[in-house]
Amino acid sequence: MEIDIATDFGEQRVKSAGTKAPNFTLPDQHDDVVTLQQLISNGMALLFLYSRDGDPGVSEELATLNEYQERFEKLGITPVAISQDDVATHKKYTSENNITLPLLADPENEVSEAYGTHYDSGVNARVSFIISRELEIVRVYTDQRVRSHIKEIYTNVKETLVD
Repeated sequence: MEIDIATDFGEQRVKSAGTKAPNFTLPDQHDDVVTLQQLISNGMALLFLYSRDGDPGVSEELATLNEYQERFEKLGITPVAISQDDVATHKKYTSENNITLPLLADPENEVSEAYGTHYDSGVNARVSFIISRELEIVRVYTDQRVRSHIKEIYTNVKETLVD
C-alpha cells in the first residue's frame, strides 16, 4: 500500500516520499481559492489525486474519503481531492452526491503534472500523498483498492504518523 520510491506509470513518474511537495493554488467546488500552505497550516494534508468525477471507482473512494474527512481532521490531517475537472463539474458532482470534502479543480493538470500523476494520454492516475507542515511528501499511496484505500491510509497514518 505505501510506496516510498518513485513509481513509474509509463509516461510519468510519481513524486516520492522524502521529496519537497510542489506548492499550488486551486479553486474548490465553491470557487474558493485553496493553497497547499492553507491545507498544512494546522498539521498535514492528504491529497487524493484522481482523473474525473463520476468514474465508478473514484465515486466510491470520494464517498469514503468524505465519510472519513472528520476522522482525518481529528488526526491533524486536512483531506482534499484534486482532479482535472473544472469548478462547475465539481459543484454539480458534490451537490448530487452530498460531498462536503473540498474538490479542487486542476483543469490544466498543473498539479497532477507537478506530482507526477498525469499520463501523457491525458488521464490522471489515482495516487494519494500525505504532506507535512514542512512541505515534505511523507507518504505516497499508489495501491488503489477502491473498497479499502482510504481506510488503509487512515489506519496507516494513525498508527505511524500521529502521536
